[in-house]
Amino acid sequence: LLNFAPIGKPERDRRVRELFERVALPPDLLNRRPHELSGGQQQRVALARALSQQPRLMLLDEPFSALDTGLRAATRKAVAELLTEAKVASILVTHDQSEALSFADQVAVMRNGRLAQVGAPQDLYLRPVDEPTASFLGETLVLTAELAQGWADCALGRIAVDDRQRSGSARIMLRPEQIQI
Repeated sequence: LLNFAPIGKPERDRRVRELFERVALPPDLLNRRPHELSGGQQQRVALARALSQQPRLMLLDEPFSALDTGLRAATRKAVAELLTEAKVASILVTHDQSEALSFADQVAVMRNGRLAQVGAPQDLYLRPVDEPTASFLGETLVLTAELAQGWADCALGRIAVDDRQRSGSARIMLRPEQIQI
């Protein structure tokens, strides 16, 4: 299942077991064929193969897309922890916003082949640069408002806003978790 540069069999076997342990795979899977492994196990074997080369950077292109929802979250968390532990920088390409926001230290949103916004996941989620980015990253409520001295007067009443300098007509964005009834 794993390819290595020519080294002695005992050293190779030790390294394979170490990598299997690192990606949380039991040693009894070593003798199985790829079609005999689950999707999550196949992902972990692929990760072990990539880690065997001791890369400094890893490109993950939609790595969790073939997994069911429950396995996807668990595998994503395990891979993130493993890459952090191995000190491997990674680029994750995904169309799943929640996956990007939960996996990354930095997120880049691309639209029409251009970077729309780059930053920490929390910053992009709470302070998107525009409405398309806001709605792309999660549910939003966008309201027309009048801004003055750090307050927005809108259909929901008077709401505090981050920008105390802006005044006049504007559109404000609220996330569902920011609204309390």
